[in-house]
Amino acid sequence: MKQITDILRQIIAENATNEVVGESTDTKLEKAKEAVRFARSVKYWNEPEFRAEKYGFPQVGQPNTIKKIRFEDPKEGADGFASYDSDGKINGILNFNTEGLFKIVVRDDSLRMGIGHKLLTFANDNGIDVIDIAGKNNYSSGGRSLMFKWLDSQSNSISEVVGNKYKFIGSCDRVRSKCEENEAKWHVMMKFRQPIDNDEFISNVDVEALVDEGEDINDWIYEQEAQDPEASPYKSKWGDANCIFYQTAGFEFIFVEGQ
Repeated sequence: MKQITDILRQIIAENATNEVVGESTDTKLEKAKEAVRFARSVKYWNEPEFRAEKYGFPQVGQPNTIKKIRFEDPKEGADGFASYDSDGKINGILNFNTEGLFKIVVRDDSLRMGIGHKLLTFANDNGIDVIDIAGKNNYSSGGRSLMFKWLDSQSNSISEVVGNKYKFIGSCDRVRSKCEENEAKWHVMMKFRQPIDNDEFISNVDVEALVDEGEDINDWIYEQEAQDPEASPYKSKWGDANCIFYQTAGFEFIFVEGQ
């Protein structure tokens, strides 16, 4: 037990040192939040606004996905992102105009389901520096609150997920039982975990390790969420390496960078 404790302390100390590297990004986040705090306020009714804004977007898409839209007519906007519900019907929009101002509108029956947060994250992962432009926008009271929460969720304490596939090293029960060092690494992984969305998980890990031949990873995720409403992917650290894991029903399926 003492050996596990010593390993655990060493890994935590190393990760705490690594967090200092993220100071410049943390400063950027604080400046963005300050700018959002003093940004101009606007008011609008959500559902009438949604009906007006959704035109120009594809009204149906792949269920439970977010799609990037590039408008051919500059008058319609520069970039847009549309969210689709489990029936493939549009239920959320993140729309940018040519001046970089943006608007998020969510269908009434999809409010308080994290759609706005997912749209911001998806846009940030697909060519839009949301942190940089956050303070240049206008906000309703709900929009300002959403942006504060989204900025709070961003951190540089863990390096950004990169494009190469993270390799599956096993489920938590098998990995932890291999050696005392793995047990310590698991504790650190859980301590430093940060939530990511399903799109980031799918695009960065070797999903074939989780599914049978011919099975779709989205079906696998749907099954996990049906069994455990809190099932979710995360990014964290595994020793000195970055890792991504999917937590469901008390288990973590762990993927490590560079394995």
